[in-house]
Amino acid sequence: MADANLSRDRWLQQKYRAADRGIPFLLTYEEWRAWWVDELAKRPGSFRGRRGLQMCRHGDTGPYSLDNIYAASMIENLADADVFDPERAGRRAAASAVWLKKNSWLRGTTGADHPQSRAITTPAGTFPSRTAAAEHYGISRTELRRRVAENRWP
Repeated sequence: MADANLSRDRWLQQKYRAADRGIPFLLTYEEWRAWWVDELAKRPGSFRGRRGLQMCRHGDTGPYSLDNIYAASMIENLADADVFDPERAGRRAAASAVWLKKNSWLRGTTGADHPQSRAITTPAGTFPSRTAAAEHYGISRTELRRRVAENRWP
């Protein structure tokens, strides 16, 4: 737990983020800190990255309060939320795609228009990008990459 940042600033950050999302945050700093100390003691070293712990709400509903929170990884939290609302996964995916399209510096740029795109030569000729070559062969870009690596063509 030595690396965990349980400062008042982190508590305020979580409280304000909850408020931005319209979720009541009913934990005092002392309650919040004690809860994290307890959870991190149960799982040493499990507070970093995607598989690290998050403070989650049961069913992803209700306030952040001691009787409505549990610790889980991001992956477990998303799975829990989707169990309670099966349509949520589709809505989240669609919202994520919209956000990426609006906020990505490339704004959905793929194929030959992507600044890191490189020409690729196959037995059928030279294509401006992997995407174009994959479309020509009717396969995915991943499959095309495998075929190039293994030098096997239909």
